[in-house]
Amino acid sequence: MKSPFFSRLLLGMAALSVSFVSCSKDDEQPSPIPEQEGFFYGEKAALGQSEARSYIRLGDDGAPVEVGIIVPEEAMATLGMHETMLSLGLPAKARTLTAYQHMMFDWMPHGHEPAGVFDKPHFDLHFYYTSEAERMAIQATDTVQFMKPVEGGYIPQPYINIGGVPQMGAHWIDPTGSPFNGEPFTSVLIYGSYDGEVTFVEPMIAKAFIEEEKTFQLPILQPDQFPEGGKYYPTIYGVEHDEARKQYRLYVGGFLKN
Repeated sequence: MKSPFFSRLLLGMAALSVSFVSCSKDDEQPSPIPEQEGFFYGEKAALGQSEARSYIRLGDDGAPVEVGIIVPEEAMATLGMHETMLSLGLPAKARTLTAYQHMMFDWMPHGHEPAGVFDKPHFDLHFYYTSEAERMAIQATDTVQFMKPVEGGYIPQPYINIGGVPQMGAHWIDPTGSPFNGEPFTSVLIYGSYDGEVTFVEPMIAKAFIEEEKTFQLPILQPDQFPEGGKYYPTIYGVEHDEARKQYRLYVGGFLKN
């Protein structure tokens, strides 16, 4: 039986209004700026008074270094007070080298329940192993699929399933994490599943934490098994503030090949 705390958490997440901003499907291109060599871009979408864009950064050996979203300083400063949910296709190189097929980037200006935990302005970054069409087909009534166990060590201990959200999937949290034990929420890493299969990883990061720290990296607790062999999977998530280009990169990184 779930505790009242986790029941409130699930209700708060389930109450999210899931609406998506349309994205521009430009062909991926390497950056024209020499210092940005190794960057390739996916879809872009309006964010604040600017636009955000998905990307992959490759190392000299061709292996992925980061997969994430670029948020200009102008966008960060003009986010507004309305929830924004962007569904972004990833560059072809990201879809080939990693198991991720698309991402969601959510701006939650008021946070969400439970009060005192996730009610701070924050960002959610979902990196999905499934297609956008598969994700969008998930219904609120899919309770059996939400609660079906994920077996085989594809989600690490001590994560627990707190239930599902339509057009997203079931959410798994680490109950030993600091925000669930009375400490202020700065960031957490959530796993997701649907119908017994792991379907996403999700860094949640408070806006104030980004503004205070500017640049940081945090570990991702690793599972015993991964969805697809021969792919690269991240071991960290973080934020990089590029002062010269006046932008933030929010990403998963530290990739290792499975």
